[in-house]
Amino acid sequence: MWKSVACLIVTLAACVPPPGSSLWGAPAGSAEPGSPATAATTTDSACVGAVRCLAGCAADPTCFQACIDLVDPVERGPLDALLACNAAGGTCEAELAGCRGDGSVAVGPTAPSLPGQPVANADILPWLVGAWIGTNHQFVFTADGQVRRSAGGAMIEDHAGTTDDRHCVAVSNDLGTVRQEGDVLIMEFAGSASTTCGIREAAGPSVVRYRITWFDNAYDDTADLQLVLVDLDCTAGPMWCNDAMKRR
Repeated sequence: MWKSVACLIVTLAACVPPPGSSLWGAPAGSAEPGSPATAATTTDSACVGAVRCLAGCAADPTCFQACIDLVDPVERGPLDALLACNAAGGTCEAELAGCRGDGSVAVGPTAPSLPGQPVANADILPWLVGAWIGTNHQFVFTADGQVRRSAGGAMIEDHAGTTDDRHCVAVSNDLGTVRQEGDVLIMEFAGSASTTCGIREAAGPSVVRYRITWFDNAYDDTADLQLVLVDLDCTAGPMWCNDAMKRR
């Protein structure tokens, strides 16, 4: 991830106008690039403020993340689109226009395809039909708009008062429907069933919103971009909120 962001900073001037450029609209005021606390001004969109901040990071991963975190996860669609386009070497005019907007999640027309993207976002649901392994979940999509999301993992259960531990597993299954609004997949689950170390639990209905995101995996030697579903309402960080998808 940071390799891609580092490449972005190197080529940022070719894609993103410098602070103060008329292309951004209002001037930047007194904000200092690379300073997360002051990068955004009252005239900036959240995305523009983050870009100004990124431009001053000097390839520092900690600074990159701090700048990205300036934007609420729910409003990060335009910034993610701009970063992905720039990393892919695009001209990014549409992404720049989106970044200069209000930074809200697109629920209307889908974003244009990126170089190396194996399918247009508008056609993603038919393409997804089948089984997928994600970073945190496994998914099965069917042609009639149904989706199954499951998760599982090994656990260690402590026995109070002893040094013995019991190894067990936790699994969960959600069954529901999936639909698309712009670049967001909305999964509505009627309920959730889970088992943790033999204890069965159930939860009520839930709605999960995933933003469709494409990225270049530096550890993969294929030319295609890879799909990541980003849970817009998850606040635990990318490790727990993002499902990098691979067809099973």
